[in-house]
Amino acid sequence: MALLDADQNQGVIRVMVVRDPTIPPTTLLKQDVIIVSYPFVMSRHRKKVRYLEKIADMKKTGGQGILPERPNLCFFSEIFEPKNNGPKSPYIILDEVNAVKNSRSLTFAAVLELRKQCDVCLMLTGSPIDNTWPDIFSFLQFVEGHDIRNKTMMMKLLATQNLKYPGRYKPPQGQNFLKFIQILNHFIVRRPESIINLPPLHKHIFKFELNLSEELTSNATFDIYQKAINIKAKEGKGKGQKRGTAFKSLRLALQEACHPNLVSLMAHLRREEQKDQIDEEDDVLYDAESIKEWETWRERLKENSNWQSSRINALIDVFNKQRDLDPKCSVIIFDESVYFLDIVQIAFESMYEPVESLRYDGRVPAEKRGSTLTDFREAEGAKVLLMSRAAGGVGLNIAWANVVIQCSPWWKAEWEVQAMKRAWRPGAQRPVTHITLLAENCKAEHYKAKARDRKHRFNTKVMDVITRDDDHRPDVWDDF
Repeated sequence: MALLDADQNQGVIRVMVVRDPTIPPTTLLKQDVIIVSYPFVMSRHRKKVRYLEKIADMKKTGGQGILPERPNLCFFSEIFEPKNNGPKSPYIILDEVNAVKNSRSLTFAAVLELRKQCDVCLMLTGSPIDNTWPDIFSFLQFVEGHDIRNKTMMMKLLATQNLKYPGRYKPPQGQNFLKFIQILNHFIVRRPESIINLPPLHKHIFKFELNLSEELTSNATFDIYQKAINIKAKEGKGKGQKRGTAFKSLRLALQEACHPNLVSLMAHLRREEQKDQIDEEDDVLYDAESIKEWETWRERLKENSNWQSSRINALIDVFNKQRDLDPKCSVIIFDESVYFLDIVQIAFESMYEPVESLRYDGRVPAEKRGSTLTDFREAEGAKVLLMSRAAGGVGLNIAWANVVIQCSPWWKAEWEVQAMKRAWRPGAQRPVTHITLLAENCKAEHYKAKARDRKHRFNTKVMDVITRDDDHRPDVWDDF
């Protein structure tokens, strides 16, 4: 953008942060740099899609009905459309581009349309592949100069046929792997971490055991899941069908291993807490009945030490040990479930030496999150920040924290790395300790960790190949 030509404008750069949907498109044309969030872009695109759908419906009925009100489209005004030879921005920079990788989502469609209004697209991410290799398809759609415009074509070009299960695919192997790397080398520049001045890092897995009741309940529920999966595999059912009743048993087994009282609340709320992508909105309850149930549930936890469980006790042991080692430690406690963090908060308040913890999750309004981090930095003595993965797993600089505790394994190793890097980053003045809790006698938790590691092995292989020093240029084929 104009950052490259500041001298030509006497050092003056006009920057606008867009939050107001009523801003006229002509005002945008006067800016050098425009900053906007993905949710805002998606909301404007959704308005446009719904408006066009209503217009199409009216045309089908011969123009009958009430003419829909024309919405304020901001970035998606017709003056920007390529077919109208609208003005194009020289650059679009997509920060944390993994947030829009779901090619079936409305957010992806919105950002893709916005990208077509720009000459050059720069994508930023710490984890180009944070789940499975086909996710690269979404990033390819922001890149010009190729014909891979549907996922079926990409799978036929790069994937390895699964001979055991016809119709399924394995990650690229052999010549297909080389093709895959060639594609990535065309548009990805990944520099080694060795060029960054990072503090010492100490990683530990804290193993503990569920009590007998937790173990029997969780493992019995996991056995139900395992049996259902085996039956579906023999019947040749697709992956999508596996995420029905069987996957609910897996979620339940994981909840039972976290805390027995978590199960009752989640059953009432019917939340899909273990789905692949948890958004900040999933942290928030909106209907009165659910809010009342949640408040009652919290009060019950405070009675007769109902907050206790094997995992909570293990977490307290880990925290106390870190506090003994460093009375001024700054601890971030991460979990995928904001409701488990509710239990952690009550547990810390109920300790023999109570610990007040701060919260950073989807329930905290965006405008208050900065002050939450400031309070965490300036607090005296040992301090605790309870953070949900959805709200705080990426994009934050919390270099003053020196301990990161993860309450259980996650589905993706890249998520764990990103969470750890909120503290382990340039500017940190102390060594960083990353601790993951693991229940040794929990079948579901070991299953989850193995699934994570299986994906991570291939992803790591790819990342190692495409990571290179600044003076190294990869060999890029002219033709497949």
